[in-house]
Amino acid sequence: MRLYLDDDSAASLLARLLQQAGHNVQLPSGVGLSGEDDAVHLTYAAKDQRVLLTGNHRDFLNLHNLILQVQGHHPVAFWLSAAIMIPNAISPQQELFEPSETCWRLTFL
Repeated sequence: MRLYLDDDSAASLLARLLQQAGHNVQLPSGVGLSGEDDAVHLTYAAKDQRVLLTGNHRDFLNLHNLILQVQGHHPVAFWLSAAIMIPNAISPQQELFEPSETCWRLTFL
């Protein structure tokens, strides 16, 4: 899966685990977007056809709703929340992370 982790989710451990599981991961620092506004991150993810992972649910939900209101579209955005992840809980074949008390919680927008 092609993923883009915004500033709120760009933890090096998360990026490394996702890459080890076979995902194509980009971080804001790798594309010169560290510290940019949420709209800039969403625009980049949409243009590069990447799924956006964020810890900033409210702001991205507002942007998502704006895009839908004007008849646009973008790849799915996820809201992440958790402190610990099991590496084998993520694989390119899975559409969702397996439920676990130590696994990331995903909310679809």
